[in-house]
Formats: sequence, structure tokens, C-alpha cells
Amino acid sequence: MNLDLEQRQDGMYSGTFRWTEHKQFPALPTRTAPASMSSLTGGWQGYLSGSHEMNLIPWATTDPSFLDALSFPMTYIYINTILSRRNVSTILIIGATVKAEQRVWCNTSYWNEIAAFYPDQAIQMWFIGPEVLVDCAPKHESKLSVSSYCGTIGDFLSSHSVDVETTIMIGYNTGFGNFVESNRYDLLWSWLPDLYTIAASGILTIFAYMNGEFAIHTKVLGSNFVYLPKDNPFSAASHLHEEGKQNTSWSRANSFVYAIQGYDLKRQQRIAPGDIKHLNKLLEMDVDLHLTDHLGRHYYRGMILSKEQAAKSKVLSQSTNNATNVPTKSNKVVNPKVNQPIQDKAMSKNIQAATSTKENATKLPDKSIDSNANHPMDKDKAIPKDGQAIITPKYQLISSLNNTKMKIIIQTPALTSTKAMDLQVSNDQLLLTVPGLYHLYLELPWQVDNAKTIPKYSKKDKVVTIILEV
Repeated sequence: MNLDLEQRQDGMYSGTFRWTEHKQFPALPTRTAPASMSSLTGGWQGYLSGSHEMNLIPWATTDPSFLDALSFPMTYIYINTILSRRNVSTILIIGATVKAEQRVWCNTSYWNEIAAFYPDQAIQMWFIGPEVLVDCAPKHESKLSVSSYCGTIGDFLSSHSVDVETTIMIGYNTGFGNFVESNRYDLLWSWLPDLYTIAASGILTIFAYMNGEFAIHTKVLGSNFVYLPKDNPFSAASHLHEEGKQNTSWSRANSFVYAIQGYDLKRQQRIAPGDIKHLNKLLEMDVDLHLTDHLGRHYYRGMILSKEQAAKSKVLSQSTNNATNVPTKSNKVVNPKVNQPIQDKAMSKNIQAATSTKENATKLPDKSIDSNANHPMDKDKAIPKDGQAIITPKYQLISSLNNTKMKIIIQTPALTSTKAMDLQVSNDQLLLTVPGLYHLYLELPWQVDNAKTIPKYSKKDKVVTIILEV
């Protein structure tokens, strides 16, 4: 497919959103009724096939820019629904640029999907960032009230009155964790003062994308996670590669999503922008951190477990009493409703299940996945540090052509017996641990029947083979 993508110095290039200024995005069909929340449960496929009066899957198949641009509002709608925040009246889009988030507002009606999914709410939306255009006029009518602020979120919060209870902030592809791949820290240093401000504000804040960001939140900011990182079923469609790194380095806008609110004073570390020595010292520290989010998921020893996995894990059961329920105490009063259970449990359960579908109308999954290829969350899921014996074993995932069966071959040269091996499989994730030897966590490319899990160990080949079926 010949894509009209912009090169780095020109036109409307912006991070992972690289369509030229001449690109015309497809126009959404006119709605005659509010959008149905049930269309969110199937990710892109459910939305494209069931949210409008016509099937939009062919649009996404022929033009990936459609999903790239629509990913911005749909990511917000998805995570807001999971967190059951129905009283939102203000949305602050932080780190916005005229080349990406604001461009979608000015040139398309895609942001109006928020009004379609929340027709009874009067919503004020702000584009906030040093690269926004204050007078960007849309080419369409909207029920949203939209304003722009050229400056940082710190400047905005110091000059505007914001109601913590009814406000949500969201940052798309902020890039402050990109130092793990680029070895450049300028974006992190520019964001750092605002990140401290965001944590202290007590405002529920969503971030879309992931690489080194999780380490910054856990080891520097001490952020309280309302929603632990998970792949985003409404991510962009385009996969972008750096020149000469097609096999190892790729990026996709809004690929993961997580949410924080407030911070833990005991875990927060203050560092000055530019102090790389102090930063590296914090990032290299081994922190025995156990977090839980509002869907009952756990983060422990570098892995993120579903509620079901956590209940079955032998290792985790020994640490459950020490888990940090989020959000914990901070030096700011945070939204008290964040400590309440999810109201729409059925909806949250359905949408959470949809995150493992990984349907993509413009890109089919690979039939073979090798662990030697880089994964966008590898930097955050690295478990052992120097001096520790536990390692992440190499593995290969092979699927059948009809995607009904997958085989995972795990290399375990140091394994002599399977007696101590702990294998946990949910419908979309796998966790294998051997105390003192191995730790492997995988998010499966599609849902499986974990009751049919068949593990086999070959002493001759020193491999564990796991067969999973739909």
C-alpha cells in the first residue's frame, strides 16, 4: 500500500502521526442516534461493524489513516468507560500538538464521537501544549465546547480553576519514556516538572503509549495506578519503523494505555531536570513493588497479572497482604470516588476481555513470533537485574493458519525438573515461573481456552512446549 506519509522535517509530521498536510481523512457517517456502549466490547472490529448504521471495516482496511486519527477520541472513550467515570465535564488533552490531536479536531469530526457516546453530558475539551494553535477553527459543527491553550499543563493548572472530581487529563504518545531506545532525555526533562504537577493535582490522568514511562511513574513519581498498563484495543493502525531497523524497532501510536491518580509520598523521588546520574540510579534500583488497580489486576516483580491469574499464583499469594491498593495516601486530596468499586461491572468485564482480541483491520498478526524481536513493553517487563539468577527465557510462538491453536516453545537449558515449575494461563495471558531460574510473562495474541492447556517438558531438548487452543 502506498501511504502518503510525511518525512521528519516537513509539513504535518508529529511523532507517530505522520500524514501529510494534504491528506484527506475519511468523513464519518452522520449519526441519527447516540452511540451504543456495547460496540466498544469488540475493540476496533466491534466499533467499526456495530457503532454506525453502516459497516466501516472496509474503510479501515483501505485507509489506515482512518484508525490512526480516530484512535485519539476512541482511546479516551474506551478507558473512561472502563473506569466508569460518567460525571466528566472537562477533558484536558495534555501535550497536544497542532499536527496531531488538534489537527484531527480541525479537519475531521472524529472527536465528536465523545459527544455521541456521552450525549447527556456537556463537555468542555481543552487542547493544551506548547505546540497547539490557539485559533484552530474546526470545519464541522460539534456539541463539544473546545478551547486551546498554548503552554504546559503546569502553566494551565496554575492559571485555571479545575474541579478534580469532574476533570480527566489524557496524554497521547507523550514520549517522555523514549529515552530507553533513543538514549536522549530532552523530552523527559521537558515533561518532568509537569509530571510532578500532574501527580500532585489528584486529577485522574490517562496516558496512551508505553516504553520507559512505567519506570518513571513507579521509581520517580511514585504514581498511584488506577489502571495498570494494558494493550489498547483502539490503538492506531500504522506501524512505523526507524530507517534501517525494520526488524527490531517499531512504534504504533496509542499502543498501550494506563491511568494514574495522585501519588504515594513514600515512593516519590525528587530529581532535577538534567540530573541523569540521579535518574539512572533510581531506574537501576531493585524495588520490591506490589500494586493493584481498580480492576483487581496486580503488578508484582515486573509482571502484570489479571485478577484471575493473581488468585492462582503461588508466588503472588505470599505477597498479597503487602499489596499497595491504589490510589494510596498522597499529599493532595484526590477524587474520593476513585476508591469506590467499578459501578458497571458487566461493562468493565466485557471491555477488559476485548483488550485481548487484538483485532486490526489493516494488519494481520504474524504467524510466528520470536522472543528475540523487541517488544514495546520489554523495557518495563524486564524482571531480573544484574547479579540475579532469574532470567527471561527465549521462546517461540507459532500459530496455526486458522488461529485455532498456538504452540509456545520455551528454551529452559537450566531446568532439571518440572516439580517447581508454576504455569498460570488465563484466556489471554501466560505466566511461567521457576523459582531461582526463570520468569516468563506473555500476553497472548488471541483468547484461548485455558482448560485445554497442555504443557510438555523435554529433558533431551531442554525445552518446555505449551499447546493452547481456542
